[in-house]
Amino acid sequence: ARGGAAAAARQRRQKGNAAPEARRELLTFEMFEQLFQGHKTLRSLSVSTLYREAFSYIKGSREAMKTKEGYLSRDEYIALASKMSPLPAEMRGVAYDAFEDYLRKKRRHRLYDVCDVVFHLFTQVRQGEVRHSPLHRVIIDEVQDLTMAELALLHDAATDKDGFFVCGDTAQTITRGVGFRFTDVRLLFDGRPKPAQLITNYRTHSGILTAANALVSLLTKLFPTTLDRLNDERGHFLGPPPALLPDTTPARVSEMMLAGDELGLCEMGANQVVIVRSASAKKKLPPLLQSGLVLTVEESKGLEFDDVCIFDFFADSPRECTWAVLSTLDGDEAAAGAAAATPGFAAAVRPTGLRERPSKLAKPTIDVSAPPKVESEGGG
Repeated sequence: ARGGAAAAARQRRQKGNAAPEARRELLTFEMFEQLFQGHKTLRSLSVSTLYREAFSYIKGSREAMKTKEGYLSRDEYIALASKMSPLPAEMRGVAYDAFEDYLRKKRRHRLYDVCDVVFHLFTQVRQGEVRHSPLHRVIIDEVQDLTMAELALLHDAATDKDGFFVCGDTAQTITRGVGFRFTDVRLLFDGRPKPAQLITNYRTHSGILTAANALVSLLTKLFPTTLDRLNDERGHFLGPPPALLPDTTPARVSEMMLAGDELGLCEMGANQVVIVRSASAKKKLPPLLQSGLVLTVEESKGLEFDDVCIFDFFADSPRECTWAVLSTLDGDEAAAGAAAATPGFAAAVRPTGLRERPSKLAKPTIDVSAPPKVESEGGG
């Protein structure tokens, strides 16, 4: 008996001295992109599309949470209605091939993703292993950045299924891989209640909103299955249109932004911000702009500033000729008369030539019967 106890003690010591098992790492989009670098699937589908299909539908849907594995089978995924996944049915087999390859790569690199966590929690709730205080009321802001699986988890964990209040805007989704729509939320609540739209914006003036409505109109035209069709927002306050500075140099942009007249900002303080597409784009800014507050789209979400400069957003896009495509589509809409209710983007901004910049401008009010004469950018 003493010999057996000694052997057991040695095993415990050896186990305690053994090297700890490598920790698993949470997957990010950048990691996913590296896993699929040079993958044959990229000939027909982009990395962003594969990421969305995997984490919004194959793994991120409520139907996936009901499966034993935590993801849809190939047949279940291909059979999804077109309203549930925007990818054409004939391309879903290719996407699922890539997903199966991702599962192998995930195991090999000891990774896990957010859907794995959600499925683990979902399984606990389903088995009655609830270890949290009762959720009597659930209020979710920016709900468009959640997958349906995450939302369903909160729904199923709540004690009062009618104690839900969610709000968001599908045109403001910034989380990669999320294909959220409010029509899907209604299915979660058995078709009730009917969503209410708030169309008066008290944070952003009309000049900025007109440009934003024009861009949303183009998004709806290009990606009709990814956005909820809503009425245009109206500004509670009047304001000038944003200035557009095409085909110029970073140094000249800095010169204009920091000019001492009313068109410039005079300084880059806490109420001014430069927004770039990615963290790597921050390094491309001229020194004068780097000295101010510089944020990515994700970092600036929900914040408010008096003055905003969106710097080289289209030039930093991984897609080529993005600005040219936008300009062409915008012109087609205007020619077809589609801009009657929502002005085209070109009509909503004021192209500004640096050489023609006036030395002094009066503070404006917008006259809807005539083109605005002010070239400045307001916050929101």
